[in-house]
Formats: sequence, C-alpha cells, structure tokens
Amino acid sequence: MASSSTNKYETAKKTAVAEFLGKSAPGPAFTALTASTAHRDNIVGVGIGPKVTDGRLTKRLSIRFYVDRKVAKGAVPKKDRLPAKIDGVPTDVIESGRFYAFATPIAQQRRRPTRGGCSCGFQASGFVMAGTLGCLVTDGGGRFILSNNHVLADENALPLGSSIFQPGLLDNGNASTDKVARLSKFVTIKKLPAKNEVDCAIAGVLTQNL
Repeated sequence: MASSSTNKYETAKKTAVAEFLGKSAPGPAFTALTASTAHRDNIVGVGIGPKVTDGRLTKRLSIRFYVDRKVAKGAVPKKDRLPAKIDGVPTDVIESGRFYAFATPIAQQRRRPTRGGCSCGFQASGFVMAGTLGCLVTDGGGRFILSNNHVLADENALPLGSSIFQPGLLDNGNASTDKVARLSKFVTIKKLPAKNEVDCAIAGVLTQNL
C-alpha cells in the first residue's frame, strides 16, 4: 500500500517536471524587481512535500512548484496558471528564489550564516575531509543541515552526535571554532551488491541563527 502511494506521487512529480520544467530556460540574471509569470522563467524546481495552507504545514502531500517569485493568482494570466492537481495529486507553490552555484573559492570559505553549496564535513582520525552542505531543513521544530551520508556520517562509521564543521577541515576549517552541527540521523548505506537508492544524512544545527 505504501509503495503504491509513493509511486503515485513520484509519477505525478515526473509529469510535472516533463510538462513545466523539462523545457525551461533560465531567465535573465537581473530582472529589475520584476517577476515573470511564465513557466519557463519562474519555475526553478519541482518536488514532493507537505502542502502549506494559510501559512501552516498540513499532513497532505503535494507536488511542489518552487518559483523564483510567487505572484498573486489574480495577476497571473490564465494560460500561465499552474494546475490545482497533477495526476490527481494536489499542487502547491513555494517561493524559493533562484538557485545559483557558488564559485569554488567562495564555497570553501567560512560562511555565517552557513549556506547550501558550501563546504562542510566531519572530523576523522588519520585524515581531513570536506564535502558539500546541501540545504537547511526542518521537522517543524528543529533545524538541520541536509547532506550526504558520506559527507556527514562517513558512510555509517560515525556515531550520532558527532561534530560537523563549516568549512570542512580539508578546506581549512578550525575544529575549535567552526563546529556548526551534530549528526542526528542518516540512511544506512549498504555494502555492494546491495542496492542503495539514498545517500543522505542530517545534522542538527547548534544555534537557530547559524
């Protein structure tokens, strides 16, 4: 039953990606405080997540359209309005802004507040490492760094509560001053030939404004 439900959302997501994101082209770098309502310019991502109603997360999953700028429905021409449902699954629109890749020197620097795309990593015995901080996530209460298992948990090797640093120690992070989070949970990576579909872990941030 759970597998069938998951497939429903994954199928709807693929439909949304193909229809609204597959043919997208990046908009201009500078838009002079204007927001486009056209799909190809405004939609920057598609995902699956709880629907937000009246500013609150609900328990109902939806197909999320992440947009550069959210525009009032009445200001969007009918031809550019997003459907209320995709393959029977409700949709939601989340303003995320546009995503940009950091240039390598910036990504390796100490960033406060920390940002997705920047260097982070754990402390290990015998070597130093650095990986990439994915993004900031929340369970509705706490805040967490989301990254890979191999970046935050050393492929299952680290105990929960292990320190996470930004920047990673390989990028000249300081173990005494650059601790930003503690390992909270990870999806176990199985040894080959087992099939792994996920490589992820989260680490609870030490302070909410970090």
